[in-house]
Order: sequence, then structure tokens, then C-alpha cells
Amino acid sequence: MCGIVGSIHTKFNLGQALSKIKHRGPDADGIYENNEVQFGHARLSIIDLTNGSNQPFVNEATGSVLVINGESYTYKELKSEMESQYTFQTTSDTEVLFYGLQKFGISFVSRLQGMFAFAYYDGDHQVSYLVRDRLGIKPLYYRKVDNGYLFASEIKAIQNENFNEQQINQKRLADFIYHRRLDHTTETFYNGIYQLPSGTYIKFDHKELEAKQVSYYELPCMGSGKQNLEAIELKEKIYATVQSHLQADVPVGSFLSGGVDSSIISHVMSQLVADKVSTLSGRTVYDHAENKLIDTFLEEHPNVHSIQFQLDGSQFFEEIFNVIHHHDEPILDGSMFSHYMLCKKASDNGIKVVLSGSGGDEVFGGYESHSIASLTDHIRTLKFKLFFIKIRRYCSFHHQNKARVVSKIIAELLGQKVKEAFKNLRKQKSILVLDANPDLFKSSCQTYTANAFERSLKYQTVPPYLHYEDRNSMAFGVEIRVPFLDHQLIEYVSQIKSDDFFNGQTKSALRKAFASEISGKIIWQAKKEGFPSPIDTALKSDTRIKEFFYKKLTSTPFLNTEECKKLANEFYENGTQLTLFWRLLSYMIWYHIQLEKNV
Repeated sequence: MCGIVGSIHTKFNLGQALSKIKHRGPDADGIYENNEVQFGHARLSIIDLTNGSNQPFVNEATGSVLVINGESYTYKELKSEMESQYTFQTTSDTEVLFYGLQKFGISFVSRLQGMFAFAYYDGDHQVSYLVRDRLGIKPLYYRKVDNGYLFASEIKAIQNENFNEQQINQKRLADFIYHRRLDHTTETFYNGIYQLPSGTYIKFDHKELEAKQVSYYELPCMGSGKQNLEAIELKEKIYATVQSHLQADVPVGSFLSGGVDSSIISHVMSQLVADKVSTLSGRTVYDHAENKLIDTFLEEHPNVHSIQFQLDGSQFFEEIFNVIHHHDEPILDGSMFSHYMLCKKASDNGIKVVLSGSGGDEVFGGYESHSIASLTDHIRTLKFKLFFIKIRRYCSFHHQNKARVVSKIIAELLGQKVKEAFKNLRKQKSILVLDANPDLFKSSCQTYTANAFERSLKYQTVPPYLHYEDRNSMAFGVEIRVPFLDHQLIEYVSQIKSDDFFNGQTKSALRKAFASEISGKIIWQAKKEGFPSPIDTALKSDTRIKEFFYKKLTSTPFLNTEECKKLANEFYENGTQLTLFWRLLSYMIWYHIQLEKNV
């Protein structure tokens, strides 16, 4: 896990750019430059800790160069296939990738299982590639400059030095404030800076000065499989996936929130690892249902070493500026602050790799939207008997009012969801004053028209979650791995019949697979709490936050001052509009960090 930065067919201050992402790789750094490319690398040593695996990797004979941020979980298998043709000098996964690219070309990427973003210069053919993994787990940003490109793991390394409001992408600002969207498109908060889409690479021909963007992977259609659920087989697949994600030459831990997903990951690790597994948990001062479930898990897993800390919001004001600085963009909600502090705790305890349960909701149908979509499909396909069985089971298990659920199903059938979203937008529209108001209705439709699984995996939740997991962890030199977002596991899950996949409970297939191994209190919990956050308490109790808001309001561009004051008053006086107020505050902090570099 590392940070990469560089240029293709153009020049810039590579050393200065590399220094801005040094936190991503505190163990070593390296620079390589020739007439065509500049590649820089900040290394976090995870596999093969020797200096021989420092990057960039260079073939002096051909001039080929590679820098990569990420891991390949199948590199040992690939290496064994190629050892008869090549003598490897290291035990790293990077050398395997480097040789594979030189031997087989860019098509070798299709053989990788892992998370990665890399830049590769093919010296034989004078072609450069920028490549991002299938799910977009690792970030890669780029900026077109003259006839070439700048690229980096984080925006700060390639953005213009003299920041001003003209550099703000107003469309993304509107999406963030009105739609609660981040990382849902290739655009960023900065005009002219883009993120490479997941499952995509850019090929740049140095001789022709031409660039071509190529999609090499498409997510399978979830929820449309034809195979019956085999709970034991699914469990075995998850065990195998977690096993592959444990490869490291440094200590590996896991996040444990008490929820279904993190509990399964931590449980499987405890069964696969001979030594004690370290789990990291954050607790809040208020009563959080999953706090008790953490205790239940620990009672049943004596080989787990629990590392816990209290989330009380006392450090919020001091740390939130650091959090947003590392993210380069405003952040969506307060749970990202809590997660940041958890990553700090991992670093303080010497844990360099952490497995996360992120992606479990999106892959296995953990949201209400997945359940509503499944029930709606039963209506569309005239499976009325099955519909009545599952809606009764769903309402009973999740303690939902049947009339409320039916009304949501009707809205889904009639397309009312989009209309309601637009109606809500009109209420918020006055908060921003933009140079050219975007088509808000079109932006809203984008995320509502896709399949429920596709929505969450590509637009709504996975992209911003991956964003904050990467930035929060790399701020402290910690690598986060997400087994539930392994593409092979996703492809397997996509084959399960929808009737088996959803039996009236969210994540029913996943729950069934582990029902015999994990406490029923945990595996059959109905209420979804989410990551605990003290943001509500912190915003109200810390007067410094309120002072910052009113002090900076008039000097923050694109805001309707009076409407924003009304919003703030609603929050402070009535406790309403928390999430919208937070997004507004987050944007203000981000802007002034960019403007002043030190608020």
C-alpha cells in the first residue's frame, strides 16, 4: 500500500508533489525520470519488507517503469506459473506484476485479484498506462496538462498551487449539498481534475500523442442469478476470500463494530489465524445497540485481542480540519471522523493492515432499498404468493409497518421516488447561489434509475465509503482491505437466485451461511445502526464550531448567506437539519483549508 504520483509526456515538480503524499508511504520513497515519464512512489511496506522491493521498478534494458498502490492477493500463484521463465529477485507482488506486464502486456491486469492503482510505462512500445482496479478500491486521479497527464493517489499532489473559487466544480458542489453524493462520477470538486473510473485504464501513445480510455471490467448484474443458494459453499467462498486477504509480512487486524459484516470478517479471521486476532472498536458515550454485540462477540472469541476507545467528540474541532485536509474534498457525514480516529488507534497499536466489513451491505442486500426492490420484482413478475410471504416476514423481522412498506413498493412501481427526491430538492435549492444552476432533476434520476445493487455499488455508498476508508487509513500509514468487495466473490454471489438471495430479511443469504458459527444475537440482529458517531453532540456543544460557521459564512463562495443562517438556526434551536447542516459546514471547512492552507 502506498502513494503514487507522476507525469506522462510532460514535466512538473515531482519531488514537491511526492512530499504531499508522504503520509501514504512513510517507509521509503523513490523517483524515476526519463524523457517520457516521471514516476514517484511513497512506500508503506506490507509484503517483502526489504529495500529490494522499493519502487519504482525499472527495467534498464527496455526503459519500462512501474509504480503501484495496492496489493495482488494471487501473486504467489501467478509467480509460480512464471518462475520457469524468469528468476525473481524479490518476494514482492510488485515484481510479479512488473514482469507480467512486460511479458503479456496490459491484458495481464485481467489476471489480478486485488486492489490496485498503478502507472506503467512500456519502454519497448513507448506507451503509458494508468490503471485502476475493478471496484475502484484504490484511488487514482489525473489532470490533463498540455499534451500529457499528471496523476496521483491524492488530489493535493496535482492540484493548482494558487487555489481560488474558479477552480471549484459547481456541479459537484450541487450534487454534494442537494443529493448527498460524492465520488459518483469521474469529476471531482476541482475543475479539470478527474478520477479514473473503476475497472478502467488510460492508454497514452507517446509517439502519436493520443490517449484512449478503455473499460476492462463490468460489474455483474446482481440479483438476477439462476443458481440455488448453497449456504455452505457461500461460507467456504468467504473463508477463501478472507484467507487471500490475510497475506502480509506485518500485523493484520480487523474492525469490529458489532454489526453482521464486521463480525463475520473478524470471526473468519479468528478461525484462520493461529495467533490472537486484534480487533478495533469505537464506542460512543450514548447507548448504541451494537456496543453490547461487541461484548457478545468477544465473549465467544477468546482468541481475539480487543482494542477499544471512546468516541466522545472532545477532539472533534481539533481533528476535523485534519480529516478534511486528508480527504481533499468535503466529507459526507460524521461517521468518517469516527473512522479516522479508529485508524489512528490502529496505527498507535502497530497494526499496519486492517480488514473491514465494508461492502457487505452492498453485495448481500443490507439496505431497505434492496428489500423494496426485491419485493417490487415479485409484483412485476406476478409472484404474489411469494410476495405476501416475504413482506410478512420482512415486516416482522425488521419491525416495520406493513402499510409503510407497501407505500414504498407502490412508489417504486410508479416511479414516485424520483418525484419525491425532486420535491425535496426544491426546498433546499435556495441554499446555493451558483453561476449556472445544474439540472438537478437529471442528476437525481441518475442514481435512482439503476438496479438497486448497481446503485449502491457504483453510485451511492461504495464509492464514498472507499474514499474515506482509503484517506483515513493512509493518513496514518495503515492499509484497509475489503474482502466483501473482492470481484470473484461478487461474481459468485451474482449467480444466486433472487428468490433465495432475499427471503424476507436483509442479507438473508449471508446470515444463513454463518448462522451455525456466530451467535444468533449478532447474526440475526434486525436493526442497522451504522458506524457510531458523536457528531451531533460535538456540533451542538463545541462553541468553536458555531463561531467558525458564522465567521466564515460570508467569505465562502456560492452560499446564500441568509438561507444558510436559517438552516443553522433550525439545527441549533430545534435539532433538525443535522445532515444538511453538516454538509454545508464540511464544504466551508474544505474551502477555507484550500484557500488558506491553515485555518
